[in-house]
Amino acid sequence: MSFQQKKPQSQKRLTGYLKWVSELPHRRDSIPLGLAIDDLTNKLGCQKIIKSQRAIIVWEQVVGKEIIKVTSPISISNGILRVKVKNAVWRNELSYDKEVIRRKLNDAVGEPVVADIRFE
Repeated sequence: MSFQQKKPQSQKRLTGYLKWVSELPHRRDSIPLGLAIDDLTNKLGCQKIIKSQRAIIVWEQVVGKEIIKVTSPISISNGILRVKVKNAVWRNELSYDKEVIRRKLNDAVGEPVVADIRFE
């Protein structure tokens, strides 16, 4: 009588995994992850959104430690950066430096993503 053994479940998974790995592109066909992400974001049309979010990330570097203690960037939408300010005195003071801060943010990002800053 012929007895046919079944493959254990774990061996089936391993065989499927090895087949999947063998179908992956070879190293010579691969590109750096950063380039792949840039390509994907360009294709999806969200590169501008990602760059505008960078303005929030570089806020602390641009304005310095004293101003970061009394401010917090909230959001950026349609080129308008909303920044929460601790009190009216600081809000008034920062409104005088708004254009300088805006230019420095755009320089730090590398593109004119901030058209206006609203201190709240």
